[in-house]
Amino acid sequence: MAYPKDQFWLFLPSLFLAPAFLITMISLHYSSQKEAKIWTAIGVAFAVIYCSFATLNYFVQLTVVIPPLVKGKIDETNMLAFKPGSFMFGIDCLGYFFMSLSTLLVAFSFRATHKNLYNWMLVNGLLIIIFIPAYFYAFLYFMGSVWAVTFILAMIYAAKLFRKIIRQITKDLKEKNSGIFHEQMIIQNFLRY
Repeated sequence: MAYPKDQFWLFLPSLFLAPAFLITMISLHYSSQKEAKIWTAIGVAFAVIYCSFATLNYFVQLTVVIPPLVKGKIDETNMLAFKPGSFMFGIDCLGYFFMSLSTLLVAFSFRATHKNLYNWMLVNGLLIIIFIPAYFYAFLYFMGSVWAVTFILAMIYAAKLFRKIIRQITKDLKEKNSGIFHEQMIIQNFLRY
């Protein structure tokens, strides 16, 4: 049975994506300008919802659904099986709705300061219009695969922002401490930046 084994490799990395996304949104919150933090704070709240839904869904698939599917103890008609129109499919669509809402709101925090980050977070956020109707029209769920491009680019520009901040902190610390630099000081200063 290839179906459940294929899903295993789909859900396992996705299980780790959810908390990584939440950590990224929290980091963006601490990286945003003070006057724009309202956008990132609300975005973090929606990222928490996404993380909860996605983690629940993928953990259930990996532990409760896929093992019995592989053993033939249940079939694809099981209430918890992930397929278009199912309960867990709905949870997934709702989770990605909240992820898109999170990136949409966080984008506004970087509108004036980091155009590429703003643009790709905004485009990723606009996918929100696909994820709720996707529950009713499965082809929209697959159209949402554009997300793979927009999300990756948004995260690349977030990583570039973090790298820029860390380089600036490192430079400031080197100047301040005449070349003495400690990893703990970088982390503490990053959180204050």
